[in-house]
Amino acid sequence: MEKQISPCLWFNSNAREAAEFHCQLFNGEIFEDNGLTVQYKLNDRLFTALNGGPQYEINEAISFMVYCGSDQEIERIYERLLENGKALMELGAYPWTRKYAWVKDQYGVSWQLDVDTINNAQNIVPSVMFVNDQNAAIDQALDFYHRIFPTSSVLMKAEYEPSFGMPEGAIQFAQHKLNGNIFSFMSSHVHHDWNINEAISFVLRCDDQDEMDHYWSSLIAAEAQEGQCGWLKDKYGVSWQVIPKNLGELLQNNESVERMLKMKKIVIADL
Repeated sequence: MEKQISPCLWFNSNAREAAEFHCQLFNGEIFEDNGLTVQYKLNDRLFTALNGGPQYEINEAISFMVYCGSDQEIERIYERLLENGKALMELGAYPWTRKYAWVKDQYGVSWQLDVDTINNAQNIVPSVMFVNDQNAAIDQALDFYHRIFPTSSVLMKAEYEPSFGMPEGAIQFAQHKLNGNIFSFMSSHVHHDWNINEAISFVLRCDDQDEMDHYWSSLIAAEAQEGQCGWLKDKYGVSWQVIPKNLGELLQNNESVERMLKMKKIVIADL
């Protein structure tokens, strides 16, 4: 059974403004705003915008692939994203599709637009790019995540051509499902001055403490870093928030909030 794994986008002080722009772009809706976080849906996929401050800045390492389904739609989205945004790859024909673009919007969020459709209700797909010293690690990462999430599967994998000079069998692009959620993995054979960081994290809303313990202990395996309040960064640099699905109900007073702020892994009974 699918349980949404939802992205959380870290902004300085303009989370509401960014969420409103994204909702206009994809006919979404904001359903909660407590000043710190803004919860919204885009094509029935849950997103969180966080007013986290200047500590982290969104970069191209995690982007969102949008399967637009028509020339009219991809052109509409492309033009809107270019308003105070920047084209990283201009709209045009590429070897993998007849019409594609990669655009960074005015809030720093990257969107990859494909004119094609996707055979799934989820037409906005998070895409994680492995670069620099991790650019040949996609197969390892797939194995790691598939051991953690109980219902996972590889949808497709494409290896590098020999002309790119990558190790034999290195994966250039892969798409897979984690608990029914589609994710893409990409890699780059050239050096970049950015890498995966905490500015985009993925939220796991758990039913109970046992489920939280499973994800926390599995993701925190070797070379990972524990953060506060259910945040962690796994061995590949991807950040996760492991939280109870009713966290808002549990934090009804200052005492509960203060207790959570002292935690790394969240312990529901202690709230």
